[in-house]
Amino acid sequence: MINNELKEYTRDESLILKGIAILFMLGLHLYNRDVTTGFYEPWIYIGNQPFIYYISFMFDACVPMYCFVAGYAAYIKKDVSLKKQSSRIFELLINYWIIVLITIMLGIVLHHNKIPGSFSIVLGNLFLYKITYVGAWWFMQTYMLLFLTSKCIIKIIDYMHPVVMSIVIFIIYIVSYYFRMMNPVLTDDQFINEIVNIIILYGTSLFSYCVGIMFKKYFIISILRDGLKKYPNIFGVVIIISCFIVHIIIKSMIVAPFTALLFICGFSLLTLNSKLKKVLCFMGKHSTNIWLIHMQFYMVFFKDVIFQTNTVIGCFIILLILCICCSFFIKYLVKRIVKVICLKNNQNL
Repeated sequence: MINNELKEYTRDESLILKGIAILFMLGLHLYNRDVTTGFYEPWIYIGNQPFIYYISFMFDACVPMYCFVAGYAAYIKKDVSLKKQSSRIFELLINYWIIVLITIMLGIVLHHNKIPGSFSIVLGNLFLYKITYVGAWWFMQTYMLLFLTSKCIIKIIDYMHPVVMSIVIFIIYIVSYYFRMMNPVLTDDQFINEIVNIIILYGTSLFSYCVGIMFKKYFIISILRDGLKKYPNIFGVVIIISCFIVHIIIKSMIVAPFTALLFICGFSLLTLNSKLKKVLCFMGKHSTNIWLIHMQFYMVFFKDVIFQTNTVIGCFIILLILCICCSFFIKYLVKRIVKVICLKNNQNL
């Protein structure tokens, strides 16, 4: 048991995975497009499509990677009281609310035609029941539901045979994906549509979340590292390259949780340079804010700024720098607000 624990993912390795995931998310949203005119001018083409377009398909592993890490952490903290875990969620909500309010203020100042919108739209975005401002915020809603149901999910996984559990979550994923991407459920009642959409997004994310839990429960990372310890870096690189090739061949997003899982397995075998580790850990620490604010830059408010260089690398670098600068500011605000709330709570006691 002790040996297995030592070979499992460390906190830094989980941060690195989140750092990779957020870079994938930026790459997916910038490069997974058929039309590049007005955005950037690619240099390398395969046939009629930019090379980066084909690579970008692998980047849709970002959300499954986040879900995996969240599930992995949930099993580590399964014995921690809900009250203690809730403090972290409350801090995340404060973080989110700050970003929503900044987005609203930008919408007002820049005279955006849909932001802030009506009072009900503002409330819907603030309290996650009707997200309209930024598409990437949907995962905030799903993450909250995964957190609220995590204790129940872990109990089911602890009780159920892993093969049976794997089949169940696979079926849930396939059904959810079908109704999300292939045959959306639409009724005349908007409220029912919103509820169905929430359930479907939860269903498509549940697979990777549960796999993360099971990887921790059954020490899968340790088994991989033990089984392939002779040439770990070679196996790791081969697995990761295979992920990209598979997703270039099968472009459908349906394979995202599986390519993400393969990538995570390959990554677990690699020995990274210490400087690269620090960079990816840094990205991991800022990943939540980058996820919540990057669309405001490249899509909602500042498209011309992001794509001003008209180059593939330029737009990525500009977007990343702006997101990180904003993230430092948001982290400062969150820290100050949490400190004030904690002081008030202590005074009340």
